[in-house]
Amino acid sequence: MECSDSYSEEEEEEESIIKRWIIQGIDSLKNQDIKSKMYHANGSDITYYFYLENYSDDNTPIKFHIVFPTIEYALKLLIEVKIANKNSAIKGKQIVCIEKANDDSSFCLNNTWKYLLDPENKFMINNNLFVEVKLSEYVEKQSVQFKTPSDSTTKQVYSSVSKSSCAIYSKDETGYVGLQNQGATCYMNSMLQALYHIPEFRRLIYQMDVNSIEGANKDIPINLQRLFCQLQFSDTAPNTKALTKSFGWNSLATFIQHDVQEFARILIDKIELKLNKTPLQGKIAEMFRGEFTSFVRCPDCGYESSTTESFYDISLEVKDTKDLKISLKKYTEKELLTDENQYNIEGKGRFNAEKGIEFTKFPPILNFHLNRSEYDPEKEQIVKIDSRFEFPESIDLNEFLAENSDQKNSSQIYSLFGVLVHSGTVNYGHYCAFLRTSSNDPQWYEFNDTCVQKVSKEKAVDDNYGGASNFSGYYLIYVRNSDAERIFKPVTDDEVPEALREWYRNKTEHRSPKKAGDENLFLYTEDSIKWTTRLGMPSFVCSDKKRSIRIEGGKITGKELYDKCAHEFQWNRDEIKVWRLYYNNVPSSVVDDDNTQISLFYKNFFVTKSDKNSEVQKNFNDYIYVYCCFFFTDAEMPLQYIGNFIIQKTSTIKDLASLVNERIGYPADTPLECYELMTNEPLKIEITDDSGELRTFENYCVSSGSIYIFEVAKHHIRPNTTTFEILPPLSEEDKHILHSSSRSYLNQSQSSSFSSKYELYEDNRTEELSKIQKIQKIPKIPKPEKQVPVFFYDEEDSSDDIDEQCNKKKSISAFFEQDKKLLKCQIYSYKARDERLATIVIHSTLSIEELTLFLSKCLNFDYNPEEDAICIYRITHNGMSLMYEGTISYYLQEHLGINGYFTLFVDFEKRITFDELSKRTLINVTFRNEDNQIKSSLIRMNLKSSTAEIVNDALTEFNEEITESMSVFNVVDHRIVGLADCESIFDSYLCQDLIITSYDDSSLSCFFCFTVICGCWQRFVGIPGSVVLNESDTSKSLKKRLNVDDDWNLVISQNSNFLVRNNEFVGLSLSYKNGLVRDDENVLQKWRERDDGTDTIFFVRFEQKS
Repeated sequence: MECSDSYSEEEEEEESIIKRWIIQGIDSLKNQDIKSKMYHANGSDITYYFYLENYSDDNTPIKFHIVFPTIEYALKLLIEVKIANKNSAIKGKQIVCIEKANDDSSFCLNNTWKYLLDPENKFMINNNLFVEVKLSEYVEKQSVQFKTPSDSTTKQVYSSVSKSSCAIYSKDETGYVGLQNQGATCYMNSMLQALYHIPEFRRLIYQMDVNSIEGANKDIPINLQRLFCQLQFSDTAPNTKALTKSFGWNSLATFIQHDVQEFARILIDKIELKLNKTPLQGKIAEMFRGEFTSFVRCPDCGYESSTTESFYDISLEVKDTKDLKISLKKYTEKELLTDENQYNIEGKGRFNAEKGIEFTKFPPILNFHLNRSEYDPEKEQIVKIDSRFEFPESIDLNEFLAENSDQKNSSQIYSLFGVLVHSGTVNYGHYCAFLRTSSNDPQWYEFNDTCVQKVSKEKAVDDNYGGASNFSGYYLIYVRNSDAERIFKPVTDDEVPEALREWYRNKTEHRSPKKAGDENLFLYTEDSIKWTTRLGMPSFVCSDKKRSIRIEGGKITGKELYDKCAHEFQWNRDEIKVWRLYYNNVPSSVVDDDNTQISLFYKNFFVTKSDKNSEVQKNFNDYIYVYCCFFFTDAEMPLQYIGNFIIQKTSTIKDLASLVNERIGYPADTPLECYELMTNEPLKIEITDDSGELRTFENYCVSSGSIYIFEVAKHHIRPNTTTFEILPPLSEEDKHILHSSSRSYLNQSQSSSFSSKYELYEDNRTEELSKIQKIQKIPKIPKPEKQVPVFFYDEEDSSDDIDEQCNKKKSISAFFEQDKKLLKCQIYSYKARDERLATIVIHSTLSIEELTLFLSKCLNFDYNPEEDAICIYRITHNGMSLMYEGTISYYLQEHLGINGYFTLFVDFEKRITFDELSKRTLINVTFRNEDNQIKSSLIRMNLKSSTAEIVNDALTEFNEEITESMSVFNVVDHRIVGLADCESIFDSYLCQDLIITSYDDSSLSCFFCFTVICGCWQRFVGIPGSVVLNESDTSKSLKKRLNVDDDWNLVISQNSNFLVRNNEFVGLSLSYKNGLVRDDENVLQKWRERDDGTDTIFFVRFEQKS
């Protein structure tokens, strides 16, 4: 049975494949199907191709097909097709289910062949057609509900989405944690939980010798050990990515459906293989392996032929079978060979005989696989058997043993300890596990991905017989009573190998600069919508308007969160509502104001002032919160946020329009048109349905969190005045703040981690493509950013004012369509990310190939596409992402530009292919010796290179050797943020910084950095470092030792956010009030006057005013 969950808690970007299909010489293909080449899915045997059906020049709709000649498993995909010109696009979108090889799925695009081929519409370029196809895993938006015939009560199909009522922090409630779902890995999560909660199996995994020549990335037992260690020690649900990678599965494979029995057999086989020729060989078999004999017997002549075989699970028939015991009887039922089917004994002739199997040995842990699938000849496919099949809590299997079995005279009573449940169809559905975790405790637990909760025996067993519902037991785990106490002997923490515990400690210590278990939550209010609306794209999240609160211990109840929000915003506690912002950043679910612990997997929350109306509070579920903008056509900034409305679900859209008119001061009967903002596109909402009835929000399935935009209906005279205060466009200062925050975010996105003293080791060097050496003593004051040229892809788009050109919008549709058509991009150097090269104005339909050529001309690159490479990167939530194929709109359209501008980084190299360049990253390594001489090199390394490899390459370049007094640090925004981990891997395109400098944690070491003050702003510059202070050091003598000019002031700082003390994060340096140390003042004495005695590391900065 397969599963197809589409939700992944750890996943932050959509898994998708984009193909750009170029149809050449289309005129010669008339009246035939136009077929693409064959494509191969990375890391699998899946192949597919596209074709357009029966090309003609009439009004026939354009019909798109996708065919999968070979597939490994059933697929459920979202297919998006686009054929774009300069101003518009022909599109189509469809969810397709591919269940067997050569399945042909088709759907029509939103226009005809005649329209496509019309020269005036300019879809054809030199008789070529460009078709863009995007394939994504299909994301289920909601779980399915159904009613059982018996009681008509509504049940809900299990979903992999975390529910607030079943928090990720389940350990306090149950003692156990769940596992994160990568997309369709519920089958794996269920089996892993079942195996983990068999203590004898877990103990065996911990006892394995996991020294592997392949490395951890390919070693399944190593990653299984680590996962079990996390399940034992962690307070939150770990992810299984390392384990799936060790299976050789790429990210797409985690969205492909698998079977829980198949996974169990693969995993057990891998472990047994690892245990071969070790002292633990045979231990898996002792737990799970049983034996049976296949026989043929002739009672008349005494002949018998038999073969002994082993099994790890027993597959039983479900169809037309009442329960487990009856199915076992069918399994062992003897077949009589008589008449024409008599058995032929060589040399004796044909005789009546009986044929069958007898169990000779049952294992201590007995697994049953319930066969719930069969081939349906009418449908020509495999279908699921949902018929009722009962399984007991206890069963005596003695009657199924052969008479000559060694176990015949011992107790064979087994108790049920695990039920792995499947819901859905044979191809799509979900798994969860119901488990007992102790031989002495009858309590059942439900393990549903990240969700763990206590449940009754009825829910765990009785409700999963199948029949009326499609919840059905699929895999059963029984344990022999006489072995249960031994098998369920608890695994103590001391039994976890010290090396494994050390790995876990390092993992958790390096995870973040917070205290262990602490969490930062981010709060947003309607200020975010106001701010982003002035940028042209209303959003509930704006980084410049967020508030951050620290949750100690990483756990908080709803009531405590309300208290913190009220304190943070200084609002009346009774007036606020706190909403969760899930992955789509829409506040559709309110946090309950009670003592229930809430999930903090998603860290963003939206806080609003609620209606004091007692009726609203009493019947809150009958109301929805909507957020409204109005489009004032003649305003300098036409799109304005006007506030939220709390309305009944039974209200009509016309009712909301009346409230909008009232808020902006228009006459109540002013006709308005309404649009709902859907994924950054306005979708027009009809006020009445086809029958003329007014639409209600309930009919329209609207939930809280929707954004509506209103404008005066076309062909209607707009009122002359409004009482609403229309805000002007953002000021230049605001634009500067936004742009600065974007650059700062990029710098802060770099990771930093801690280890003990850095130890270098030799390894194979990676080829360097670009190295820049420089000698520097002191930082220079940064010059104002130079004026850069502006380039327009089409000259007709050019204007003296770029913003004016990109804001010529007279209606809602034109406003958003123009945003999609014209994009303003700031182009920066990838090698020197503070260096702005140009501003460009381009069309969103531009391909990456076209953008590459355009940039090469704008920036005067000596670029030969056959020999050289240009890589273009964009800012994402994870730092930087490579733009590799498709159109620009796929990469930028869904991301809000800063001040209306998008930021791109360009990397150009001669004599290297694009594929080679795209697999490498840049690291800026600086060496500061004890005499404060500085050498820097910009080194290009393969992605996945370790810190040790990078530093070795840099030291070779510098012709230097590291000494005992030197350490390697991560640098972010010209500040040291922590000791670098020699094993950490550079897997980001971010141009990252390392510094090798002196540091002695047993002495009075002082970290220093340089800051330029300009008005109320400060900017970090230059190269930071560390120095050992002397008791006699004055400000002047220290500056002399560090080669710092006299016009820099030395200021003593305090720790606040990031730095290091005793190998732990303690903070970025912030200046003490009155922390200035004058030239003749003693630095240490000045420090001790301000230090409370808790810090063993000093922080100073050199400041200069600009």
